[in-house]
Order: sequence, then C-alpha cells, then structure tokens
Amino acid sequence: MQNPNPIIPDQVRTIPASFSWIDRRFITRHFINYLNRKEIALYFFLVTASNRYGMSFYSFKKIGHAISMNDREIRSAIISLREMKLIAFNYPFFQVLALPEKPVMTRVAIERFCRKEGKYED
Repeated sequence: MQNPNPIIPDQVRTIPASFSWIDRRFITRHFINYLNRKEIALYFFLVTASNRYGMSFYSFKKIGHAISMNDREIRSAIISLREMKLIAFNYPFFQVLALPEKPVMTRVAIERFCRKEGKYED
C-alpha cells in the first residue's frame, strides 16, 4: 500500500515542544490486546502526561477526574501495567517504561486475550 496524501493538508500534525508519543509497537506487537479499557486509558494518560524520561506525578484524584476512574480502578490498572512491565510506580511518581520486546504474559493478560478471541470459558 502506498502512503496516502493527507485528507486535510492544512491540518497536518506537527511536533510541538511538549511532544509525547505512543510507540507504534504498542499496537503492532499486540500490547493493546492484553489490556482492558481502563488500563489503556491510564497508560495513554501517563504517556501524554509524562516528561522526556517518562516521569509524571499526577494525583489519583486528577487522573480519575481526567479519565473517569475511581481510586480502586486506578490502583487495579496500575497493578496490571506494572505486571506487564509498561510502567513503574513509586508513590507519587509514575514512570512509563520502554516497551519490552513482547508483551509480558501474566495470567490475567492471557485470560483477557483468550476471552477477546473467544477461546476462554470461565
């Protein structure tokens, strides 16, 4: 497939000084397939909130307000993202980590993926 021309050329994105990014491998290496929506929301929030070293320190209250999650949901998402080696957390600091070569296979992640594929029964 050839590269398509922009649909709206005068609105092509530029890289601002406060730039952050989601590594393309997050999708191409299927990390996204092993996360639920709340974990994806927290991961995207942390990526966009982090500095050049992946560091941020937003409170649970501010995170929860921004992505419509309560403290319990945030804590649960933190545990999953830590287990998958996507973030480090040492209250009050978060660090978005470099992606591992492939997704870390936790029991929960495997069950979630199998459910999505219709290959898992409770």
